[in-house]
Amino acid sequence: MLRYRRCYKESLPPAPSHWRGGAWLVLLLGMLYSLPSLGVGVGSKSGASWNIEKRSDSLYVVTLTTDSTRSEWSLSYPAYQFQTGDIDGDGMEDVMVGVVKTTRYDPKVGRRIFIFRQKRGKIRPLWMGTRLGGRLIDFCYSEGTVIALEGMGNEKYAVSQYRWDTFGMTYVQSFVKETDYYNANKIFKDYEKIHHPLFHAHADPQHWSTRQED
Repeated sequence: MLRYRRCYKESLPPAPSHWRGGAWLVLLLGMLYSLPSLGVGVGSKSGASWNIEKRSDSLYVVTLTTDSTRSEWSLSYPAYQFQTGDIDGDGMEDVMVGVVKTTRYDPKVGRRIFIFRQKRGKIRPLWMGTRLGGRLIDFCYSEGTVIALEGMGNEKYAVSQYRWDTFGMTYVQSFVKETDYYNANKIFKDYEKIHHPLFHAHADPQHWSTRQED
């Protein structure tokens, strides 16, 4: 039986080698708001279909559709990435959405990862954490885990792996740490290509790609 995973990521400029000042955030948000409306879908082995739609500059909607039900979850902030995979090990496809927002415990605008699961045809939040280990720059799903490119402060960066552990994401290992941005980003991109060989980052819907697995 074939299982399809669709990976989507908005085309964004590379993060600078530091996170000081507000110019980067203004540029990032400006580019997100200028992107065209999107609709990305992915089927799961349960027969349900995940989708994300951009309905306005400040409203993205995650949907889960089955043969008899449709569930929606609104996100009132920009989304920069959308991936699916079984993150909690229950045999059902979950969805990971990269969003740009503040949180209750972190008032600075930054990239976050929200994870949703499906339960009886309904979307349910699995994890909506403030952060992983460092400041999140990018992430990808890989074999039940999340690989994250993170800023660690003092202009140092890491590429780390996290796994779901009952109540949240738990650190597993770092592939590199305490390095500069460009080296960390290269390692992350190389890893991303290995685990998502058909993935390409484009805002144009014609270039969104599907990964097919046995």
